Amino acid sequence: MDTSLRTLATPTTTPTTGAAPRPMSEDAAHYGAAVDDGALHEAAAAGAHYSATDALGLACNLPTTAPEVRFENVSFAYNSSEPPVLHGVTFTAPAGGMTCLVGGSGSGKSTCLRLLARLREPSEGSRILLWGSFDLKTLPIRAVRDRISYISQDPELFDDTLEWNLRYGNLAAPPTAVEAAAAAAELSSRVPGLGGYQMRVGERGARLSGGERQRVVVARALLRDAPLLLADEAASAVDAPTEAKLVEALRQGTRGSAVAGAVGSDGASGAGSAGSGASPSSTRTLITVVHRLSAVTPAADHIVVFAAGRVVEQGTHTQLLAQYPTGEYARLWRAQQRQPEAYTDETVEFESQAARAA
Repeated sequence: MDTSLRTLATPTTTPTTGAAPRPMSEDAAHYGAAVDDGALHEAAAAGAHYSATDALGLACNLPTTAPEVRFENVSFAYNSSEPPVLHGVTFTAPAGGMTCLVGGSGSGKSTCLRLLARLREPSEGSRILLWGSFDLKTLPIRAVRDRISYISQDPELFDDTLEWNLRYGNLAAPPTAVEAAAAAAELSSRVPGLGGYQMRVGERGARLSGGERQRVVVARALLRDAPLLLADEAASAVDAPTEAKLVEALRQGTRGSAVAGAVGSDGASGAGSAGSGASPSSTRTLITVVHRLSAVTPAADHIVVFAAGRVVEQGTHTQLLAQYPTGEYARLWRAQQRQPEAYTDETVEFESQAARAA
């Protein structure tokens, strides 16, 4: 069993085993640059992407620090024949903080993340501002995406080694950084049981459990080390205590930590700093969609509550319960408190063993 990690020569190195990564989502292909789990498809195909992207970012003075994100009267419909899924959404995610988007299914939370990643464009009259004054729709798409890590609801894994799937967020990452990211994502202790870093994960990660797939994409996002991290239920397939640990890892992440230090000491660059010589910020801005409130929202800096495509409440956990005792957030919180946690790491391990035996 090979449990070792291997140093890739350059960011342009492609995997030596297995098929090439399959095409990403239809949304990503529509804009010519795939963004999923914090990785740009071009980054896997051509390492020169980073220098070109960084040049675009520098040309418009795009910062590499954690941004404030402001939605101003944002509306959106997937096509003109259907009703809008967002109606005049306005909120501010503080720079360097964790903002949670909560609400029922179909209320517009995931759509907000898609708009931020420029997978879709908002309606006329809408504005999304980054770093206070940068209008998202006027910025080069590649420059924006170079400063974003995006974890979708459906983890994108490829039929290659566990190591390759981890490195996809930053192909130049040295082994020490990969190991640090895996440890932060609660994955490293599982690697020996999985068959080591050189085990093939199967098509779409079929040999991994749902929780293990999510741990891989969390580690990938940490390796990418972008100043803005978008997470769409990034840890929904693990138990509540593990989810809290994973979200905290995303919140604090690698910026200024051991992972970023390991990357920097070997001369490789993560997102935002690639090719520019800029040092990573000490914080990142995290905007995350969550359904299981108890594991995440009490620690959030800001919570935005959605209902039917509109923002109906905003504030911290304590403020929302105190100011809106009969509101949407309080209703969701009380309903979940009455339901005991049924999903545990033992369930995850059972799923993992079944998947590997299949």
